[in-house]
Amino acid sequence: MPKTNTLPLTQNIKVASNVLVNSSGVISGESGTSVSNLVTIYTCGSNDAIVKSLLLFSSDTANKNVSFYVNNGTADYLIGTITAWAYSGTSGTTINLDFLGSIYTQGFPIDASGKNVMPMQAGHVLKAGIVTTAVTSGKTISITAIVEEY
Repeated sequence: MPKTNTLPLTQNIKVASNVLVNSSGVISGESGTSVSNLVTIYTCGSNDAIVKSLLLFSSDTANKNVSFYVNNGTADYLIGTITAWAYSGTSGTTINLDFLGSIYTQGFPIDASGKNVMPMQAGHVLKAGIVTTAVTSGKTISITAIVEEY
């Protein structure tokens, strides 16, 4: 976002989603390279944005580790990993997860309400993938980002 002398105000609230399934596979590659088997959750437009929540809902019968990456146009950089519990947010007994509301986001900026948020630069892409074991066939892990665009 270019420097400005005016206060940047929210232009849009965006809800961006994608789903990890069995055919998504398991991530391959190291942070700082082009990591394969990632799905795109959100692509930042021509101005900056702030990801306010990063929600996970799983219908899988087993816990799965989900890693999040930011791509800067050249490479994918790991920003953190969280365990998506079996049936989280889909069973009525296990709650959904918010990656940004977890202990795994230490060092992330904090908004006025005291919640961790994730600023994104124009053109950067938020991605996610499964670590170690693929999603069980016929099951899904849904990821939803709630974003303020400037």
